[in-house]
Amino acid sequence: MDEPVSNCKTWVKKETHWWALVKRTCKINSMYPNYKTNRILKIAGRADMAQWILSAFGITFLVVFSPVAYAGKAADTRESAETFLETVRRPPVQECWAKLNGMIKYRAKGIRTQNFPIGLRASLNDERLLAEVLFADNQAFHIKQYFSGSARVKKVAGVGTVTSNSPHLGELGLNAEDLTLSFLYWDFVKELPTARVRGQRCRVLKMLSPDESEYAIVSVSTKYHFPLQVLWYRSGASDVHRKLEFTGFKKINDMWVMTELRVRGISGKSVVTFTDNIVEPVTPESAVPEDLFVNDFSIDE
Repeated sequence: MDEPVSNCKTWVKKETHWWALVKRTCKINSMYPNYKTNRILKIAGRADMAQWILSAFGITFLVVFSPVAYAGKAADTRESAETFLETVRRPPVQECWAKLNGMIKYRAKGIRTQNFPIGLRASLNDERLLAEVLFADNQAFHIKQYFSGSARVKKVAGVGTVTSNSPHLGELGLNAEDLTLSFLYWDFVKELPTARVRGQRCRVLKMLSPDESEYAIVSVSTKYHFPLQVLWYRSGASDVHRKLEFTGFKKINDMWVMTELRVRGISGKSVVTFTDNIVEPVTPESAVPEDLFVNDFSIDE
């Protein structure tokens, strides 16, 4: 029985789940010949498959169940890019509101690290998101984002004022609408080959901005249906203009919220950390607070 183990080692990586299964199968087969079918039957769920696995044609097992073959089969039957994108665009959450408060740490070459306060206020239901991004002294941005239909994103910048004591938010490489994932609602162009970001398998989508001045390459986790990395390019350019990574998440009241993201631009890099966070579901007894938004919301329906 040494030969099947040798074949297994040749074709399957030790780190995979299937390597452990094959190794255990071969060992059981050599020690307890009459035990093999019942044991594999519990694992595979089918007697005919179990007999096939334990036959002399070990390579057949590896072709059918190896991670490469399994991924290929999944790729053939997976949903289209358009269907996948619609799922990502429509987060399965109940109506809720949130207050996230934190800091932006900005570093640029030749400049000392600077820290600025940042906040995100949001009201969310199954149709749309209303958000207010607060930055530094008195800068504010209002965003209304629909989850379906045309003209999905509306933004009003400069609700507050920019003072001489702080830069504009965009100068730190971050746009207010990045925090509401507005790039997901750009025009879909095409799907690119899958990639791995922070250990997660991702489908990679190319999105074009409404004014066609730039496009984004968005890597979305196939497991969590959430973007983990975004690369922005100016139209006609080959170099990355900005890079965004979502690096921290926390579950509050059974709802996941981002707690950290990192942005790298041409002028420097920023780390946004939200540490003081409130997320509450909307119920008949608990409505959205009237003072959720600091400034009167200025986007019409």
